[in-house]
Amino acid sequence: MRRVRSLGSREVVEPALQQGFVDVVPEYLAAALDFEAPDGGVPEDPATAARRLREALRDDGVTVLPHAPAVDRDAVAMHAPRAEELGIETLDDLARQADSLDFVAPPECPERSACLPHLRADYGIEFRSFTGLPPGLPIALALESGEADVGLVFSSDGSLG
Repeated sequence: MRRVRSLGSREVVEPALQQGFVDVVPEYLAAALDFEAPDGGVPEDPATAARRLREALRDDGVTVLPHAPAVDRDAVAMHAPRAEELGIETLDDLARQADSLDFVAPPECPERSACLPHLRADYGIEFRSFTGLPPGLPIALALESGEADVGLVFSSDGSLG
């Protein structure tokens, strides 16, 4: 067996898993369910989400292994000095100023229901611009350097201060 890191986005990796090109993929339960069954919503209860994911993948020959108790969530972040300068503390504050702010997130964010579509539909957030960057450190650095104002980060990302 050979371990390969950073195979690509879920849009690439999930079909490769279903077609047998990849044997094992560590995955986030809710994100995988949202990807495989986007119209069903994602339940808060992990056991229910796991059951629904198993059902969604049943005909694809994919086995869903037991999930870990750890939780990682998408989060909207700003470099603290920029947020303070603009008086942004909540998503409602962000919504009022988003049309003058630049947003960075993984490249698939505009199409993922839990990313830009969610921010638009639930909060009315429309950013001035969007730039796709790999998750993690590249987004954190863009925020810290001022190249972007707002970014999508993962709550368990160790590269965030």
